[in-house]
Amino acid sequence: MQDFPQKTFFNKPIPKAKFYEKLPVTQAVKNCFVNEIAGIVWRNKLSAETLNVQPGSRVQELEVIEISLKGEALNDSVLKVIDKGIPYQLLFLLKRGEEYQLCMGYKETETSAVKEYFKTAWMTFEALPLQITGLTLDEVYDNFIRQIHGSLQINVNTDLKTELAESKEQEKLQKRIAQLEKKLLTEKQLKKQMAIRAELQELKNHEKHE
Repeated sequence: MQDFPQKTFFNKPIPKAKFYEKLPVTQAVKNCFVNEIAGIVWRNKLSAETLNVQPGSRVQELEVIEISLKGEALNDSVLKVIDKGIPYQLLFLLKRGEEYQLCMGYKETETSAVKEYFKTAWMTFEALPLQITGLTLDEVYDNFIRQIHGSLQINVNTDLKTELAESKEQEKLQKRIAQLEKKLLTEKQLKKQMAIRAELQELKNHEKHE
């Protein structure tokens, strides 16, 4: 990953207590902040001006939040609290020793709740699969999610919200196919085997036409 332009750097430390003391969180989530996070830095402010792109209609500013971990991973509930506490679309850069992970959830508006986070594998900073692509800040944001998601095409005409919904349905379909294939291996009754095969064929035909 090529780092962001110099004029985007903000580098403002954020006390982690600011989130769990001022926002309603459970004791379990507070414990995650205390036990899993070494430090939080507001690393970059990405805007139309700092990236030399056109303003967005949904994304006014995209913040890069760097979180240094104490251990191996970070609970998603912590990310949701931070997303709620900072009213912008966020890109998380998690740091674990010399390894990094990009993490991002889709927010249609600045204050939308995140339902699911998409993450890269842990790797060196240079190997992170992220490039600034797009003519508007909306496109930059959408393409960040596409790159981190890994299964979506970049710079397509389809609405990102629609793409994510279709990807989720495809994931459910593949999971159901895997379950049925596993069940077929252990089913002894011929009648039930035939029913499973029929459902599998229907699902696979549907998968081909997606």
